[in-house]
Amino acid sequence: MPRFDSAPPREGTDSHKWRKYGRGIIPAWVADTDFPAAPPILAALRQRLQHGVFGYCDITEELRETVCEYFLRRWQWSVKPESLLFLPGLGAAIHIVCRMAEGGGILTPSPIYHVFRYAPALAGARRLDAKMILDENERWQLPMRHLQKAADANGANARVLQLCNPHNPNGKIFEREELLALAEFCEKRNMFICADEVHADLILDEDRQHIPIASLDEKIAQRTITLQSPSKAFNVAGLNFAVAVVPDEKLRKKFLQAAAGKVITHLNPFGIAAAQAAWSGECDEWLKKSNAHLRKNRDKLRAAINNKKTPGITMPPLPATYLAWLNVAQLQLPDPPAHFIKHGVGMSPGADFGDPNQMRLNFGCTKTLLNKIIPRLRRAANNAKAENAKAENAKTNNATN
Repeated sequence: MPRFDSAPPREGTDSHKWRKYGRGIIPAWVADTDFPAAPPILAALRQRLQHGVFGYCDITEELRETVCEYFLRRWQWSVKPESLLFLPGLGAAIHIVCRMAEGGGILTPSPIYHVFRYAPALAGARRLDAKMILDENERWQLPMRHLQKAADANGANARVLQLCNPHNPNGKIFEREELLALAEFCEKRNMFICADEVHADLILDEDRQHIPIASLDEKIAQRTITLQSPSKAFNVAGLNFAVAVVPDEKLRKKFLQAAAGKVITHLNPFGIAAAQAAWSGECDEWLKKSNAHLRKNRDKLRAAINNKKTPGITMPPLPATYLAWLNVAQLQLPDPPAHFIKHGVGMSPGADFGDPNQMRLNFGCTKTLLNKIIPRLRRAANNAKAENAKAENAKTNNATN
């Protein structure tokens, strides 16, 4: 049976997530979850371990077929095996794509996953920010006028659109019409698309679905590089396995040229074994139960935040991912991350994603741990309100005196 509420403790291990802060602070930042991987993945890793030889590995035809079959089954997306390029992580792929821009502009929604933000400069390219907005229906939007303004700014020479779908950090799922509009925009400007779709299996709203932008039609697929991995949905991020789907042969060669001498493309044998198991179909039922657990956590967190007991913090609807995007602007905090750490919760600073008025909270944890996080958030919110009132009174008294 899946263990989502009786997970083994991660304190005292090599966990990147749990080693960041000292005792007494709950880590709710980096995007991995706190419960074990699916039993078929664990069984595949045990079998690979028993073999005992861990030399350099090749990607087998069986794995290529498994990847293609999974994409077709999950998203009705037909991919040819020769379109697949395998890498030790999505971060590496993002850096490669930025080098492919050859110094041109890289159109980047804001806020967005932090690697998208700093990778362009490291590749000698220019990042062109297009601001996302929360509309009157509490749905995140990427207005076309913002894309056009960013792409046209000071001879920007936009070459690439960075797309994160489902979006990290705000959980937006792009609808078919939105994706078609983005593809048309890129076609008119002769841009290619880098689509990070690593959260595609983490759709929490049961009436919604993920649509790979490259699945819309062949013409769009030819200008798209899609990045995928079982790392988030199946909690195997530490095993360093990712795949770039690049249908166009010229774009594929350009990707490999940009990677040459910069990225080591040999993969971890355990990452390969985990991916084969994760995408084989044997883990589908586990994934369904995992998403049900995350959905309950999301609903509990949102209900707790969006009430009078937690003033000054708001959490809009989050249709996908296990990463809540919290607005803390009303708390008027000079240093939001430090304030929440002081109250025992370590979150990802919104500034890393492009918005200092937000904080990103990972609720991919046990129910028990979430029940400890919520009262700490409430104390942080109420204490901020009290501290602001105290400061305002002091200011008024000083003015009177």
